[in-house]
Amino acid sequence: MALKDKWQQDRIGRQQGVQERQQQVQTTLSLWQQERQNQASEFREDLEYRVRDLLANYQKQRLEARETLLEDLAIFRQTLYREVEEYLGELDILHQQMAAQLQQQLQQSRTERKDAVQKLFEDLGVFRAELQDYHLKLQQTVWGSSHRHSIKPQPTVNPGVPQPATLDQPQG
Repeated sequence: MALKDKWQQDRIGRQQGVQERQQQVQTTLSLWQQERQNQASEFREDLEYRVRDLLANYQKQRLEARETLLEDLAIFRQTLYREVEEYLGELDILHQQMAAQLQQQLQQSRTERKDAVQKLFEDLGVFRAELQDYHLKLQQTVWGSSHRHSIKPQPTVNPGVPQPATLDQPQG
């Protein structure tokens, strides 16, 4: 039986070796799992720190950019306001120039119309005087001096002053 006992002892030794190795493997696995959990925890904490840091930097940059943008916007507003004021001033000057030019043109047109009307009245006065003279000559030619007593003397026309037409004047 010695072989059987030896085999039994070897078997028990092997089983103990296997159990020890299993125990070592379990211990190693537990240690690795604990180490992985610690690493994951450290990684999570590091990641959270980095995310917080990135968010803080982003927020800081955003505030700095906001301040810069607000300053740029204020400068743009002032520049735009100044340019619009200048443009409106130029438009006002142009408007005044155009108004003065139009006023001058209107005054010149009025003067020209007044002169033209005056010239027309003068021409009309001359024409009326010529027409009356022609009428008198024609009347003398046709009727002679005998008909002259029955016609009223015609008033003389001043060519510079327009005379209104009267009903008792003969129309040519």
